[in-house]
Amino acid sequence: MRYLSYLIVAGAVVVAGAAGACVKVLGPDGRDAPQIKQNRGTIGTVTTAAGGFTGELLTVSDSTLVIVGAKVTSIRTSAVTSVRFPDISRNSKPLNTELLNDLKLRSRYPYGIPAPALAQLLEARRQPALDVVDR
Repeated sequence: MRYLSYLIVAGAVVVAGAAGACVKVLGPDGRDAPQIKQNRGTIGTVTTAAGGFTGELLTVSDSTLVIVGAKVTSIRTSAVTSVRFPDISRNSKPLNTELLNDLKLRSRYPYGIPAPALAQLLEARRQPALDVVDR
């Protein structure tokens, strides 16, 4: 019986921690997050040695950020010198793991772009494939 009590307390701690993480990222009322209200990702600029890329953040992984502006562009995280997303910070910031995780939650597709959605975005911009920035 004592073991069961410990399991219940441990479960409650895990649930409380997860709820706290949601509040930290989306605020106390997650319904106000732009991704929920407008079905879009955060808008900002990703800077690399090749230049700046401004647009909506579609998806983020450990190795790439995909944004859509004039073109749909996949940018290697290793090429990123700084990012500026006004709903996170008014100043440009270097990319780090914590910021990458925050951006992932603020993207339109936090779990990856579905193939039909990517095809539609590329077709709308008359692109045969994603533009890729790796430097």
